[in-house]
Amino acid sequence: MKNKKIHSPYLSRCCMFLLLVSSIFCANTSYAQSCNAKYAFKINDLQVSFTDSSTAANFYRRQWNFGDGTTSDSKAPVHTYKAAGSYRVCLIIKDTVTGCKDTFCETVKVKSPCTSSFRYSLSGKTVTLHADTTLNKSNATYSWKMGDGNFKNGKSLNYTYAADGKYEICLTVNDSPCVSKICQTVTIVSGCHAKYSFKISGRDVYFNDESAAANNYIRSWNFGDGKKGDAKSPVHSYDSAGNYRVCLVIKDTVAKCADTFCETVKISNCASNFSFKVRDSVVTFIADTTNHSSTAKYNWRVETGVFKKGKSITYTYSKTGNYEVCLTVEDSPCVAKTCKVVTVGNTGYSISGLINAGSDTAFPGRVWLIVYRANDSALKAIKVARIIKTSSGPGYLFENVLSGTYYVKAALDTTSNSYSNYMPTYSDSALKWAKATKITISKANVTGQDIFMIKGTNPGGKGFIGGKISQGANKKEGEPVSDVEVLLLDENGKPVGYTYSDMSGDFSFAGLAWGTYQVYTEVAGLPTFPAIVSLSETTPTNNDLKIKMNSTSIVTAIQPVYKEVHTGLKLYPNPVNNILNINLDDKTQQQATMTIYSITGKQMQITIKPASDNMQLPVNELPNGLYFLEVKLDKSQTITRTRFIKAF
Repeated sequence: MKNKKIHSPYLSRCCMFLLLVSSIFCANTSYAQSCNAKYAFKINDLQVSFTDSSTAANFYRRQWNFGDGTTSDSKAPVHTYKAAGSYRVCLIIKDTVTGCKDTFCETVKVKSPCTSSFRYSLSGKTVTLHADTTLNKSNATYSWKMGDGNFKNGKSLNYTYAADGKYEICLTVNDSPCVSKICQTVTIVSGCHAKYSFKISGRDVYFNDESAAANNYIRSWNFGDGKKGDAKSPVHSYDSAGNYRVCLVIKDTVAKCADTFCETVKISNCASNFSFKVRDSVVTFIADTTNHSSTAKYNWRVETGVFKKGKSITYTYSKTGNYEVCLTVEDSPCVAKTCKVVTVGNTGYSISGLINAGSDTAFPGRVWLIVYRANDSALKAIKVARIIKTSSGPGYLFENVLSGTYYVKAALDTTSNSYSNYMPTYSDSALKWAKATKITISKANVTGQDIFMIKGTNPGGKGFIGGKISQGANKKEGEPVSDVEVLLLDENGKPVGYTYSDMSGDFSFAGLAWGTYQVYTEVAGLPTFPAIVSLSETTPTNNDLKIKMNSTSIVTAIQPVYKEVHTGLKLYPNPVNNILNINLDDKTQQQATMTIYSITGKQMQITIKPASDNMQLPVNELPNGLYFLEVKLDKSQTITRTRFIKAF
């Protein structure tokens, strides 16, 4: 039987009606897709009360992640953390009808109810200790580790050490289940002990104060030639050979003690010196043989790679220019060396200017003439002159200067009354060579190149920063570098003070206020990046800065390039121009050492400060390019690494 086609107007109308109803029904079943996760919270010591305030079109499921590895699905959970710190808490919601999903995260900072610290005062070898704590419970215990093998108990106590020295005192407060520990280092000194070391180089003597006292002390040097100073590591130049009784006096005004240490410094007659006469390209050099024996040897370096011998020599240069000539005198057992810059060619040009150091109008000091070599962008000091008196005030003058580009830099002597107030300054008023004013000589003398000395301001405090400068790989690696200028700036780049590395390469800044500082090593022509250090009551000292100096740059170290490991570490903005913000998911209160490496593995910058979820690094001094950031936590030794781009 064949199927018959059925034609019915009623059936057609019915189908059309069903299609219409279906389309209307389907159009009205388009559900809202919006859902927004949100929560509020209230902190009470280690306990945090959370309230879900999310919105969604339908019933939704929730999940809390409290940032310490625990979770919950309650609407208003109350969570207790085991330790103080910053925790990234996230609430995730999901609409069970539409499938809409949203996540809301915030950083929650909790503090331990048993955080503690302690105060101490010294009287001779006796230390008085007092615990400062948020605990008020009578059953809390206070345990002291005195650093000499002994232990004591009690909230307050007096303890007398058997010998002078440095002792790390640790306080542990226990109120189960909460335990808090803090340590501080104290220096026990009975009275005052003055002492110094020194190194002789020709007629220049490098002194270093190695005294000890219970408190900050005042120092005074008497160099035995009628001149005085108060610097920690002064460099003093004697005018003639002889024996000089050098005395260092220290005074502790708190402990009301004083001490004097004296030694005899012998300046030998074999100090190297020479004179020279220039006639066109021919120069005659004559050694000063005063007080030298008949067996003394005279070795000359007249230019790079060219050496001569004899009391007097004549040398013809192939072209005009500035040449550093060095004479080494060997008169057993003494060896002395001196270098001078010789200008070959008839230039007749000069550079001059005034030195301004506030109201001080008479001060001893030096000015350096630094040449800029355009072919390799290198800087080199070629002449040094004393600050002189002029009719307009203190000034300087360099004569017989060739055409070219130069910088000038002034620094006061340690014997100047203004030495500790004014920083070494480039023309016309710059602390760093990269920001100094260039001086160009073409076919005429250049005058009016004044230098306005920059004043450093230290408000004072109990903080301390120290470190060591050593040779990089281009010389005998690890050897200390002395007499290197180190600037101390605040976090905004304002000058605080300066010093020079001593014979051991060490440098230090004492009596600092709490805050963030830039430690900047300044050597003309060498790119350098500051170490950034934060001082506080919990971190009053940083004495472990390591700076390496080579022929092309100054860095804090050279390390291999690290692979990227960035668990819990977030950076923004990236690329960055000035300030790099760092979000570190750290659950404990630790010190964070943040180190920036170039793509070649060179350490460019180091910053040490307490870890938090919102740390900031100034990177405006970095050249544009790709860098690695390494964050190391001191207690857990956790190392986190990631990359960022320094842009314009």
